[in-house]
Amino acid sequence: MIERVRFFSKQSRAHQGQIIIFVAVVAVSMIGMIGLAIDLGYTFAEKRTVQNAADAASAAGTRVVTQWSTTNNAVIAQTDVANIVKANNMGNATQTFSCFYVDDTGKKLDACSKTVPATATGVTVSVSETHNTFFMRIFPGAPKTVTTSASATAHAQIVTPDGSDGPFIVCGSSANVVGGGSPIPIIFPNGDGTYRLNPDAIGQTFEVHGKIDDCNAKANDYKGVAANSNYGNKIPGWFAGTNGERTGPVRERVQGVQGCASSDAYPVNCIMYLPLSYDDGSHPPQSNGNNISFYTVAYGVFRVSGCSQPCKHQATLIGKYIIDAPGGMPAWQPATWKRGDNGIIAIRLTK
Repeated sequence: MIERVRFFSKQSRAHQGQIIIFVAVVAVSMIGMIGLAIDLGYTFAEKRTVQNAADAASAAGTRVVTQWSTTNNAVIAQTDVANIVKANNMGNATQTFSCFYVDDTGKKLDACSKTVPATATGVTVSVSETHNTFFMRIFPGAPKTVTTSASATAHAQIVTPDGSDGPFIVCGSSANVVGGGSPIPIIFPNGDGTYRLNPDAIGQTFEVHGKIDDCNAKANDYKGVAANSNYGNKIPGWFAGTNGERTGPVRERVQGVQGCASSDAYPVNCIMYLPLSYDDGSHPPQSNGNNISFYTVAYGVFRVSGCSQPCKHQATLIGKYIIDAPGGMPAWQPATWKRGDNGIIAIRLTK
């Protein structure tokens, strides 16, 4: 009997030893799998962060490209790109990036540390981050660090909205400047059926409602108000005005900083697109009672605000205006924008 008890005791101790070894092996395996999952999860998250950094940085760099002008020709994108990349750093990862200006074909030009080249229409950015592994590093042969990288390219694009949802029609060939003085043109013809902004008009504030220049419409009671029937019209083309004084709202949200909201019945102190008429002699304004028509050839970006009598609304002409790419906007096409262009510009991720 005593011998049998001793036998069972030895067997029990043997089983206990085997269980301890088994538990140890399982525990190590589970720790390894959990550690691998944590490391891989962190790496995947960092990959998304790095891609976001590249996307945002290329858009920021392209925005700087659009800021080039004949009076501001020392524009450099490096600082803006670096700030965006740094802001998207994940934890204590070691971060590096490269940035180059690109042309329409995607060809790399100068580095972003230099001024914007003449043929640049966008920016390409590559970002890399290296971080230490958490658990994998304890296993022999496992990597001690992991590097993730991403790249993105953005280009500038000229946007041509129909411009027909603005509540005013502005005389592009002659407009009254707030404060008096001689009327000045807002746009000039290029001679090929297109028009360009008058550099001297950018930043000027014009009377667009009330006391206005009516482009020789010979309608003394026309106050600058566009008729509601213009929605959907295309430029160039005839736009209808009205002798009334009550303005309608913009019908579509202006997709940019301080853009007017479509739900605002009386939009003021916000950005809107307004059609510009032009009297070149071949398309004079037509006036017949309450029906007034203007041949509109372009559009302008204006910050519209209210004013006291005899003016009801005034508008400051904006040169370049960067917008979000609206839904349904056609994919980016080359040769739609070049350095120094004014007007409405969208920044598009192209790669």
